[in-house]
Amino acid sequence: AAKLHVATVLEGSVRSGDDKLRIGVQLIRAADGYELWSETYDRSNQDIIAIQEDVAREIAQALKTAVDPVALAAMQRAGTRSVAAYQAFLRGLALSQQAIHDSQYGLNSDALAAFNHAIELDPEFADAYARAADLEWSLLRTSSLGSAEAKILNYADRQQSLRVDLDRASANARNASERAYYDALRAAIDLRYIDAIRLMRQYVREYPNSPSGYDY
Repeated sequence: AAKLHVATVLEGSVRSGDDKLRIGVQLIRAADGYELWSETYDRSNQDIIAIQEDVAREIAQALKTAVDPVALAAMQRAGTRSVAAYQAFLRGLALSQQAIHDSQYGLNSDALAAFNHAIELDPEFADAYARAADLEWSLLRTSSLGSAEAKILNYADRQQSLRVDLDRASANARNASERAYYDALRAAIDLRYIDAIRLMRQYVREYPNSPSGYDY
């Protein structure tokens, strides 16, 4: 909470087996550790998006906040209505995090395949395009040029693939600030660095706790 400069923290756990999910969620007041709200969900894997919407709505109620309906709708969105696409997206996240944690960067190929599968299942899934673009971006770095993943496509083809994914992420962005993030990366790929900095500053004004925004 101190690092993020927030008054409340959402924490919890997810356990999955066969077709069942158990999700435990707690909303904690940072000042004294008081539990403002908690809930346990026993649902089918097919309910994963509905659970996210339920949690978003109940958090808003627990905080006794008058939430703008448009803002609440944005908070509820998983980015897709396809459970299969969302599960592929989550698998890609897990693989990319494992690649970083265990320094097994070969897993990035599997992560990219998972994000691309999510895109096949839902061609309007902006977050999947964005995560695929993040991995493609990493393969353009000088330190990656000799990797096995980088040899799959030549440099120019990888650049073009990244452009396509960033354009699609921008077209399906949830709001203008997220669109500015994708457009900033697109500008950087095209060596339009002044535009890239301007757009990324627009993004971090709306998302001041985004480490990737400041990093880029």
